[in-house]
Amino acid sequence: MKALLVVDVQKDFCPGGSLAVPNGDEVTAYINKKIAEAVHGAYIFSFDCHPDNHCSFVEQGGPWPKHCVAGTKGFELHDDLKVPTDRLATMIFKGMDLDFDSYSAFADDGGKKTELEAFLKAYDITELDVVGLATEYCVKFSVLDGLKAGLRINVLMEGCRGLSTKDINAATQEMMEAGAFIIDSEK
Repeated sequence: MKALLVVDVQKDFCPGGSLAVPNGDEVTAYINKKIAEAVHGAYIFSFDCHPDNHCSFVEQGGPWPKHCVAGTKGFELHDDLKVPTDRLATMIFKGMDLDFDSYSAFADDGGKKTELEAFLKAYDITELDVVGLATEYCVKFSVLDGLKAGLRINVLMEGCRGLSTKDINAATQEMMEAGAFIIDSEK
């Protein structure tokens, strides 16, 4: 079975958020179109889900402004994103450990796994189409971990946005060299 993995399309990563990806909100229309096509057996939405004093925050010596704190508006999915209620869908939360960052939807930087791999095994999902934010961070690390888990990974670039063109290009090259299929356009 093939699933759609929607990586971190949360308010804090969209324009107006505390760690906004330029044009990050543009991915919602494409993702909604993919959901409406109903070609996936499951839909997975990953969330950055940080405690208020997470190690990745500048105030704690980390590189990022405070973002996606559990229970805040910035933690929520973008308002325009349509989560299917009539099909198999799940939410995966990452970055909850105070002491470890977590770019990947599969595991944090300390190696602690999220529920994603168990979900994929339970439903015999062997292929992921991946979309979301940001291409060179959470998308890339989720893709690389998915490949390590033996999955076929398709990165749907129309449904991804990142912070820097140079870094997006480098991440795209890295994902492709690791075995991901990069789908630039479906036109």
